[in-house]
Amino acid sequence: MFAIVLRLPTWPPAVGGDRKLVTSTGQISNRGWFVTGAASGVALTAAVVTLWTLVPVFCSAVGYLDLSPIQLELSSGIAEDAEVFACFDLDCFPQSAERDADGVFSVPQPEPNLDPASTAGVGSIGVYVEVHVDGIQVAADRFGIEAISDAPFWSRRPGPFRYGPVTVGG
Repeated sequence: MFAIVLRLPTWPPAVGGDRKLVTSTGQISNRGWFVTGAASGVALTAAVVTLWTLVPVFCSAVGYLDLSPIQLELSSGIAEDAEVFACFDLDCFPQSAERDADGVFSVPQPEPNLDPASTAGVGSIGVYVEVHVDGIQVAADRFGIEAISDAPFWSRRPGPFRYGPVTVGG
């Protein structure tokens, strides 16, 4: 039979003077308090991180809805005098979109662009856009709409969101 004997050095090593955590009278030394505090901090941090990853996320039953108009930005290759028509439903008839002072077109979500009986949100079906220049259709396609979360980066809940602009063409 063989026996394995491990000889562990004592802590702290007795080099360079008195480095004991407990004095000969049973009192905790200054070094002992420091080591105890550091170990407690590490243990507390580990416990918080462990709980953060193991505890399920509970979100309040708050629904977020963004009914603001969807912004359409034309790429640089499309003429300035272009007319834009857009709608949201899969089988829709595109309506004229209004251009603001910055050259961005806005497509309101309510009727006639989105059927109120539709159960799909604009984020899932996208926006159908037609671009006409001098009465000739130069582009027609369905574009996805990006939902941008306004929740802080450390949050595990999606939080409120808004729709980002859609770049048409290009």
